[in-house]
Amino acid sequence: MAPRVEICEERMEAMIEGRPSQTAAFVATWRALGDCLPEEVRLCHDALGWSFSPPIVARLRPIAERFPAATGRVLLATPLRRLLLWIQLRTRAIDDIVTAFHRDGGRQIVILGAGYDSRATRMAAELAGARFFEVDHPMTQARKRAILESVRVEANASYVPWHFERDPIGELPSKLKAQGLEPGRPTLTVWEGVIPYLTEGAVEATLSAVRAFSCDGSQVMLHYIERRRIESRTIWHVIASRMGEPLRFGWEPGSLPDWLRRRGFHLVSDRGDEDLARELFRREWTLQGAGGRIAVARPMTQDPRGP
Repeated sequence: MAPRVEICEERMEAMIEGRPSQTAAFVATWRALGDCLPEEVRLCHDALGWSFSPPIVARLRPIAERFPAATGRVLLATPLRRLLLWIQLRTRAIDDIVTAFHRDGGRQIVILGAGYDSRATRMAAELAGARFFEVDHPMTQARKRAILESVRVEANASYVPWHFERDPIGELPSKLKAQGLEPGRPTLTVWEGVIPYLTEGAVEATLSAVRAFSCDGSQVMLHYIERRRIESRTIWHVIASRMGEPLRFGWEPGSLPDWLRRRGFHLVSDRGDEDLARELFRREWTLQGAGGRIAVARPMTQDPRGP
């Protein structure tokens, strides 16, 4: 059993307020390390991943780029294997959702808690005409923009600094509109790698804001971790807790449809890691116990409270 790690709320908030997200930096590193994985499980390429890596980890870049196959073999033999494969699955599955939305005519993409997401740059060709709106913690967002400027990369994105636990959620739709979001046009909201770190109240409030700026034809993508996996203290829970960003909230898949319905959304799909692995990997890899899921929902056109 993984060791239990406790961290008080006050200390956690102080750590998060004082610096950019550390977990987001590590996720960017793992996306970059995807280039070292065998072809059958290599599902995405993130050329900017190393740019956002924590400095101590970025020292591995010359080795990984010079000896990619050997690096991949070593990583897959460690406990990090599950995380690396999980990031590949999650990134590709969400990329496919974004691509399908664009193919159907959608051109507005809001990324909540964008972190070091690079879709606005790495998918620019296949998402021609799309506009991104990135919502994130001010310090993480500032670091991201500074790094993009330093490497001379321009992203077709507008930025909204935001604290999900503290800022008045009712102001988010107006802030997005001020950046050019058109509420009358279908919007895809991507919420990746954020929900597990928030309180249920913040998740519920944010979804109310999403519903406010989402017209018919809009979608919201929810990446979450099953509640029982959060409570069982997975390896990622331990790592995230030690970085001051513990996992706090998740749903059980069976409860999600009704939870969303009572808040004005209809669940369209909900797939777990193992389902995605069977669909996307070209050889059998087990991710048993990871507990990650990717759900897609649409806003309901009628009052969710019903008669």
